[in-house]
Amino acid sequence: MTQRTLARSARPSTTAEAWLVAGSVALLAGLALADRLVAWMIGEFPTSAALWQLRFEYLRPIGVFHDIALVNFGQVSPMWFSVAVTAFALVVGLAALSGVRLARALSSHVLLAAGLVLTVYSMDPGEGTYARVGVPSGTYFWIGALLSIAAAALCARAHAEYVGWRPGSSRMMRHAVALSLHMRARLSQAMGVVVDQVARAQFGVQPAPVRVHSGELHDR
Repeated sequence: MTQRTLARSARPSTTAEAWLVAGSVALLAGLALADRLVAWMIGEFPTSAALWQLRFEYLRPIGVFHDIALVNFGQVSPMWFSVAVTAFALVVGLAALSGVRLARALSSHVLLAAGLVLTVYSMDPGEGTYARVGVPSGTYFWIGALLSIAAAALCARAHAEYVGWRPGSSRMMRHAVALSLHMRARLSQAMGVVVDQVARAQFGVQPAPVRVHSGELHDR
């Protein structure tokens, strides 16, 4: 079997991951563009309470990318920023959906970097809403964290394929998976207890028995 045939047969298995990267980049780019659009509309309609609420309650944290552009390049026009974000997202999305392994790996690393930026700058640096870059936000913190975790897994997989290491054949990886299942079962049990206690304290609901499958508590 030729190398080209192997590459074609390996491509369908990465389709879901490629769409995950492309969709995540499109989501971040769309939110960043929406933030700039609403900011521009506030300048045109400064008395609109709905626009102020939309931006500062829902869109302001994603403005971290615009804040970084301001810090590094000075005053950036909304048009230039929008064009740059659109072009960047398009290039990364096409790279993620391409059949080139290196391009897909680079797109995963770009998503990882963007997710980490959103995560770090969504934490409270002690300056609150007066920070030069970013705004504290629990929602955007978790969005960035989830995207970072997913992208990190894809990056690790790309590096493992590059060096020829198969995680499924590693004893350490099997032990790590078994440990994660064990910890997940313990966490589910603890969360169930907490939820039952809160429900009983607030609403007088009798606690439901917490059931943990024994198979999840043993290494497979």
